[in-house]
Amino acid sequence: MMDKQKRLLKLGTGIMVLALLAGVMLAGCSTPEQEQENGIAPDYDETKTNGIEVNYTVIEDEYTLPQAIHEDLNLIRDQKGYFVFSPPDYDTGEDIYLVVNAGEKQTGGYKIMLETIKNHDDTLMISVEVEEPSPEDVVIQVLTYPRLIIKLDRAYNEYNITGTANESYTKISPDSIPEKQEARGIYTGQVDNNFIEISVDGIAGTYLLPQDLSWVLAELLNSGDEVVFTFYKNEHEQLVIRDLNTTERAAMIRNVKGTYTGRIDSNSVEIEVEGKPEAYVPAEQILIGNFNEGDKVVFDYYEDRYGRRIISRMEKE
Repeated sequence: MMDKQKRLLKLGTGIMVLALLAGVMLAGCSTPEQEQENGIAPDYDETKTNGIEVNYTVIEDEYTLPQAIHEDLNLIRDQKGYFVFSPPDYDTGEDIYLVVNAGEKQTGGYKIMLETIKNHDDTLMISVEVEEPSPEDVVIQVLTYPRLIIKLDRAYNEYNITGTANESYTKISPDSIPEKQEARGIYTGQVDNNFIEISVDGIAGTYLLPQDLSWVLAELLNSGDEVVFTFYKNEHEQLVIRDLNTTERAAMIRNVKGTYTGRIDSNSVEIEVEGKPEAYVPAEQILIGNFNEGDKVVFDYYEDRYGRRIISRMEKE
């Protein structure tokens, strides 16, 4: 009888030790979902034991991108697929920027989101989902080009990108990015609904202004303004503007932090920066109704010819 009790005691002790060991092992591990939230994705092939990880960051603020990438993003925006921005073609240091375009959409309200990101034998496998607006949503009635930008700490041999409906995102050819030129001139006026005229070195030229830049006519430009701009020649031999600023706006002050304190009047608001309240004029595309008194904000602004501080971008911190 005593021998039987001893055997049962040893068996119970063994089970307790195994349970404790299992608890320690589980406590030291995180789920794939937790790892992905932290920006570290596990190796796709679970049979491997070398612990290969995908270190990545989803870029929410495109103003933080290297300037060369920022300029070329819009040149491929209407093409559904992916593009890899990497050195030495772009000044990215040791980082790689992967852009996944959802293509042209007829309205606002679309968003492309990262679902999964995994490494399988040096092929980066990514799944994305395009979120569509619901019929009840109030959306802007203009063409939009949703995209997902991911920063990686290294390049991969292959990239395999699919949507949740198993559609494939193919690689966008570098040849689709036309050669850009930079110029400085004087804006002389609007030719029609699509073209504007700029005088460069005393010679007037006609340039196509894309729809997404049409707001500059109402909000930014006056005849006689000195402007700096980049443009390219399309397949129809038209000169197309991709970026245009007045010289004042080109001297943009970025990523200013402050506290939104409220409206001053229908055109201006007050923001406290480093303890000092100042008046600013938000650009038309900024939805001031989304901000409340006391909100911590980050914004970009420039001073126009009249000394007004014009906010071109503002977000909650």
